[in-house]
Amino acid sequence: MLTIAKAVATVAARAREELSTSDMNSNGHYDKGRQNNTANDEAIARAIAESMTSETTTQQQHRNISYTANCPGGHGLELFQTSHVQKFKCNVCNRDLEGGSRCWSCLQCNYDSCESCHQKGNTTSLRTTQTQQPNASNFAQPPSPFSSNPFAASSSHMAIVPCTIGNICIEMLVDTGAQTSVLSMPIVRQLGLINRLDRRYMGVAAGVGQARISGKINNVICAFGVGHVEFPMDFIVLDIKDSLVILGLDQMRKYKCLVDMEREKLIFGGANGIEVDMLPANQQHVDFRGLSSGCVMM
Repeated sequence: MLTIAKAVATVAARAREELSTSDMNSNGHYDKGRQNNTANDEAIARAIAESMTSETTTQQQHRNISYTANCPGGHGLELFQTSHVQKFKCNVCNRDLEGGSRCWSCLQCNYDSCESCHQKGNTTSLRTTQTQQPNASNFAQPPSPFSSNPFAASSSHMAIVPCTIGNICIEMLVDTGAQTSVLSMPIVRQLGLINRLDRRYMGVAAGVGQARISGKINNVICAFGVGHVEFPMDFIVLDIKDSLVILGLDQMRKYKCLVDMEREKLIFGGANGIEVDMLPANQQHVDFRGLSSGCVMM
């Protein structure tokens, strides 16, 4: 409030000074007839404009923001000191920046410039923007925090392998973050295994969402690959309405599984074991990210 009051007082004082000068006649006396509304409005407008320009310049200097050597998006570069716990590379000269170095950065464009390139860019970047605009699409843009699906902007797809259980062909999610392997109740009903549930394992699974654990089923035959290599697996059964099969850490450890993301393969039996191809993104039909029951972690 004090700052606003001071600003208003300053603008008013400057307006009065300009009015007083313009209203003084050749004899050094004020001419009341010349104190009209037009002169008053013009004087106040000029004072306010000068005050706002001065304030904007001061704020930019205080924040150490440069708009001469700029980022591809034209947001301005802000000076900061690099940290030892992050990796920084100058987008101009491709030189790695050591921790504690001065760096000019735009977080929105994920763009960094070292001190040397920034100083050189004070003149060269202005010529560049007049002739050829850099392509801002080459720099990472974060997903909107208001998006209903925060994974929508991600190009990465899930690790899924085709699996056959009984007479059902299903997509099995390979989840190294799941402690226990999971079958959902609709699949258990479809397989006719309701009477095989071990109810001693009933409870609640909680994570991002919650789901009731109906029990456990042991030794479910799961077939993988072209030759239908079979593995008996144990599953916790979740009482959710979505069709869901998760291969968790318990069964991955049991069968010494390797998840090869470079070749997109799930390998049973360790190195030189049985390889199962993961489904490419265009062949995946189940949207595990959009399950109505939420993401259950156990």
